[in-house]
Amino acid sequence: MKILSMLIAFLLAAGLSASASADPSCQLNLVGDKKVIQTILSLHKGHLASEEICDLLHDNGLSLSVTGQASVSSGIAFGWASVRLVDDAHLYSESFSSTTVTDKKKVSMARANELMNLSFESAVQDFRFLEATQQIKSYRAALKK
Repeated sequence: MKILSMLIAFLLAAGLSASASADPSCQLNLVGDKKVIQTILSLHKGHLASEEICDLLHDNGLSLSVTGQASVSSGIAFGWASVRLVDDAHLYSESFSSTTVTDKKKVSMARANELMNLSFESAVQDFRFLEATQQIKSYRAALKK
């Protein structure tokens, strides 16, 4: 497991995307802010989405685009995350899901990172993957005309 963690860290250091999964057959490609992805990967220990979601994205040549931030400001820890789909041609889904979580009691950067992770989980849970997949399919079809 330590080797997998080191490999993921290397891939993240080399670029803006990484694949990770608890099940090696389920590859979830993340694209976006390298620091956000590293934090989410470290907190999730590789398990990011269900096998059904991984299969849907893989079968359609899509990646999960992740944006987020963790911070402490004015005595409040907060984290937010936003997700949407993107393909190799940089076509992004119009649909997205975004969540923000705050905490006034436990105020630290460690807590802010946890809150960003909770925001990521909530954004993924609320995201309409099928709708976003159909949007990108329609964009692809329109480009072929």
